[in-house]
Amino acid sequence: MTTATEIESTLRAALGSDFIESYRGADNRCFIRINRNRIRDICRILLTDFQARLCQLSGMDLGLEGLDLFYSFSLDHGEKGLHVVVKANLPREDPKIDSLTLLTESANFPERETAELLGIQFLDHPNLKHFMLPYEWPAKMESSSRTEIFGEEKSSEVQQGTAWVPLRPSKESMLASVIPIGPYHPALIETAFFKLQVDGEKILNADMKFGFNHRGIMRLMQNRSYWRDIYLAERVCGICSQAHSTAFCRTAEMINKIDIPDRARYIRTFMCELERLQSHLLWLGVAMDLIGFQTLFMLSWKDREIVMDCQEMISGARVHKAMNTIGGARRDIAKEIIPKIETKITELKKSLVTTINTVANDSIIKARTKDVGLLTKKDAINLGVVGPTARASGVDIDVRRDDPYAAYGEVPFKVITRSEGDVLAKVEVRLGEIEEALGICEHCIDVLQNVGGPLSTEVSEFAEGDAFGKVEALRGELVYYISSNGTNVPEAVRMRTPSFNNNASIPYMLREQTIADAPIIIGSIDPCFSCTDRLVELEDVKTHRRYTATLKQLGKKCKRL
Repeated sequence: MTTATEIESTLRAALGSDFIESYRGADNRCFIRINRNRIRDICRILLTDFQARLCQLSGMDLGLEGLDLFYSFSLDHGEKGLHVVVKANLPREDPKIDSLTLLTESANFPERETAELLGIQFLDHPNLKHFMLPYEWPAKMESSSRTEIFGEEKSSEVQQGTAWVPLRPSKESMLASVIPIGPYHPALIETAFFKLQVDGEKILNADMKFGFNHRGIMRLMQNRSYWRDIYLAERVCGICSQAHSTAFCRTAEMINKIDIPDRARYIRTFMCELERLQSHLLWLGVAMDLIGFQTLFMLSWKDREIVMDCQEMISGARVHKAMNTIGGARRDIAKEIIPKIETKITELKKSLVTTINTVANDSIIKARTKDVGLLTKKDAINLGVVGPTARASGVDIDVRRDDPYAAYGEVPFKVITRSEGDVLAKVEVRLGEIEEALGICEHCIDVLQNVGGPLSTEVSEFAEGDAFGKVEALRGELVYYISSNGTNVPEAVRMRTPSFNNNASIPYMLREQTIADAPIIIGSIDPCFSCTDRLVELEDVKTHRRYTATLKQLGKKCKRL
């Protein structure tokens, strides 16, 4: 089994004088600082020799001391909780470093984001276009003109590599369509923009644009105390507010190496699994709605209401439970309401029998999801996808087992995996996780009836140093990195949500699929994206003329192809 000492010795021998320093953090974290010119060498060793996985890539501005980049790697098959954080400093006057995209595609999105946030240049990155800003910025801002939006005319001021690269049809196609999905829809807050290049009904390629709802929460966290930051963490996403506050509190507790009381550990675990139940049931309803199965949509959301009742019974709120504080829990689960919770869980188990059997046996669901949106295990590993999306492709990772937090190290449960990698496998993984979550909830309730003691450990000040923490959120591995300067206000907070990684898999799953399957394929990773716009743009390959067509006109074109 790989150990931190073994990794440190190997890297020190390989880098020589470029290995600057190393130190250990809480929960088996190893921090290593190196010369920036050797970043690709050290990452190649971690990815190839130790089968590490890139969890997070981000950076922080140190003012006159330059820019600090950090690369967090998970050793899933090493010692429990083993992680290596590689740090490199870049001078402000020359913020350049080698890109890791040649080694792993999982570095693509984070390098683009970091380049935009800090102005760092990642050398040899294949397409370092804007991640959040409009692609044309700063030459020109987004326009209402369809000519500018779809990129027929390029400004001479557009920087190299930052412009939107229009999708081009294959030479075999005499006429191809570019179908825009998103970015705005009146029913959704989060937005994303997809451009599908299609030949008839077949999707040839896809491109994506994010950043329409960027709120700058990481920056806001640097101006508030740790306790006020919990409030912000809970509002990164309402569906997984418990997961975010648990991840933030766990990382903050690592700085002072704080052990939280047993009762608080089980309360955190119970609330996290309640949240997993309501999220998976919400997703199941949305997924069934995307394929037109309205009955199952209503059944799953009816079951979800039982979970929401439990959350409201415990915390007084259905969405933002506000159960966590640094050092433990803010609220207890009173003994008098435990019988009511047990009744609700029993009711949910009975109701779920119908829902799960319907999904497992319905021929329409299988026809719409089996062999649709395939993501191979190799691609899943290369892209760094996490959570049910990764486990449905045979990647056996789960933070609850591999890096235990709260009470997960003492709670029996199975990690559900499938090898098919299609949409049906993602459905089956989540259904299995629903059953496992029910078992974890029942176990926690039994323990909470017998375990007493305080709810939290008092925390008045923070030590100086860095901490890297994570939890298994509803959509997968959720990562937080906190740099502390010894005050009650963090020096920097960086987070990497599971959707940030999983989004990169969408173009891979869409290729060679049909337009009709695009909604369920995009929805299979459990995103919060927009629905489909009604405009379609066509391009004639011979004349390179583009024009907008109605859905009726598109149908006629498709029939002639």
